[in-house]
Amino acid sequence: MNAIKNIKLIVTDMDGTLLSPDQTIHEQDIDIITKLANQGKTIVIASGRIFTMLETYYNQLKGVRYVISSNGAAIDDIIEHKTLFKSIMDDEAVYQVLDFCLKHKIECNLLSREACYFPKESIRRERFVIYNHLASQQHLNRIQIRGYEALKPIDNQIEKILIHETDPSKREMVQAFIESETTLACTVSDKNLLDISNQDISKGHALQRLMFHLNVRPQEVLTFGDYDNDLSLFEHARIKVAMGNAIESLKNKATFITKTNQQQGVSFALKNLLMEDQTMRFEKVVLDEFYRAYAVGHVTVDNELHLIVASEAIDGKCIMYSGEHFEKRTTLWADQGGTMSIVPIPNTNGEFLAVRNFFPGFNAATAKVVHVKKEAGEFVVRDFIQLPYLHRFDLITVGDTHYFIGATLCSSKKEREDWSDPGKVFVGVLPKDLSKGMTVTPILENLTHNHGYYAAPYEGKDAAWIASDEGLFVFIPPQKEGESWTHHHLIQKPISDVAVLDIDFDGIPEIISIEPFHGNIMVMYKIINGQYEQVYQVERPLEFAHALCGTTLRDKPAFVCGIRRLNKEMFYIDYNLEKQAYELHEIDREIGPANLTVINLKDHDIILSANNTIHQAAIYYVKK
Repeated sequence: MNAIKNIKLIVTDMDGTLLSPDQTIHEQDIDIITKLANQGKTIVIASGRIFTMLETYYNQLKGVRYVISSNGAAIDDIIEHKTLFKSIMDDEAVYQVLDFCLKHKIECNLLSREACYFPKESIRRERFVIYNHLASQQHLNRIQIRGYEALKPIDNQIEKILIHETDPSKREMVQAFIESETTLACTVSDKNLLDISNQDISKGHALQRLMFHLNVRPQEVLTFGDYDNDLSLFEHARIKVAMGNAIESLKNKATFITKTNQQQGVSFALKNLLMEDQTMRFEKVVLDEFYRAYAVGHVTVDNELHLIVASEAIDGKCIMYSGEHFEKRTTLWADQGGTMSIVPIPNTNGEFLAVRNFFPGFNAATAKVVHVKKEAGEFVVRDFIQLPYLHRFDLITVGDTHYFIGATLCSSKKEREDWSDPGKVFVGVLPKDLSKGMTVTPILENLTHNHGYYAAPYEGKDAAWIASDEGLFVFIPPQKEGESWTHHHLIQKPISDVAVLDIDFDGIPEIISIEPFHGNIMVMYKIINGQYEQVYQVERPLEFAHALCGTTLRDKPAFVCGIRRLNKEMFYIDYNLEKQAYELHEIDREIGPANLTVINLKDHDIILSANNTIHQAAIYYVKK
């Protein structure tokens, strides 16, 4: 079933939206637009660019029927080769703006459908030269690049004036001049850019004209945008999708917020909003019988994906799986298990760090971190640092620096249930030469049952989310040399584990939690009016909930969860856009996952699960 019914018209901006930063359209976007056009959807591109400068793009997008160009000054049916609407600026008004810009030394580009007029020292002219080179390679129409001296006394057919000015005060001067001295309109189309056109011209007005032509209602329209000149599109659409890189004013008006243009946000949203087949298929493959399988991870070694599973047992093993079907097994260690965390080292050939010797009860005083590296065709395991009771840790990269953050479950124990000496959060800087070890320093103490860890952005910065009986904390590493770690106390109640993800497309991440320590309650929180409030709770009985992962399954945002007792199940929670409700879907049961991770691949995803209760290492192929 369609997530959103009755959408007939899909309208997308180009720069900052459908176009990647390198000015290309990703094949995923081309594929989804073609599929939707074949299903009967009408596809429209709406751009500030002149029509000629869009030809190379709509030729790639075979599903496009209509083109709105020059910020709404023209509407073309490219199948019928017919211009449905065109608005030409009065020459007198054009010269009025040109004279003002020349007087104040502001770059002013005059744009018609076939020709563009530039000052001699134009900064923007080179973009059109590059486009012409691309057009000639594809045997497309070239844009005539001219100086002001080529302007005719009358009938220059100017559709739009583009102002390029880096000085904000000069941009404000232009806007004030347009509003007070002319009959024209001005809009912001990008950083440092102003578009000037006739008073009734905007992308939104052009869309409204096209909707009337096609007899389409606003509730049948979906639009994409990233900047001020896309706000008018939102006024005429039921579904308003802002890109992840969009300005805040546009995000505030959006129905959904998707990924960035660099992450193919258009195809990501369309798959989740409009594609009919959203059914997940899970194919289970058992990798191994694996006594007390607990920790999971994955690395890329010699350009090949390797899966890692390790045991929590005192004499537990750690196995790496590789090959086309992960049939190759490499034993990294066969004793001294107690592995709680497996963390890849960025920008290496599959090197990783892992906790060892975190044994049940009070024996975790011997916990350590080891470094695993492939050398001369063999995997070598070396001790890195000792850190008693270390349970979860991670590396967060800022620039060229890899920051270490680790959470100790406690600081000492006399017996298994002794929690009188709470845990701490330690930080350090990973050295270039790991043989020298690493110094770590506590930055927060007195955290009881300091168990939960998750890596996710916080306010646009990569961060560590840590949970304990004292609540949920988020830690942000230094962003510049000389700065210190900062942290915030977000939720003040006992929490065992968390994962963080925006699964309902509104740009505000949900937090899913297990409560209390190793608890039987699973709750979802969201910021509402500045406070974290509960928006969902898993209603089915749970016991010893333990595994959480915020991810995508075949491009659909989802929390994947594992329960170690009772039904010993694995399930995922997603958001039904049509019903506007969170929904739970079972994947497997009677398995008891301790930890899991998801690897997103081109044609399928893989859930790697340590099915602890039944002593099993398994993968689940996720397909549609």
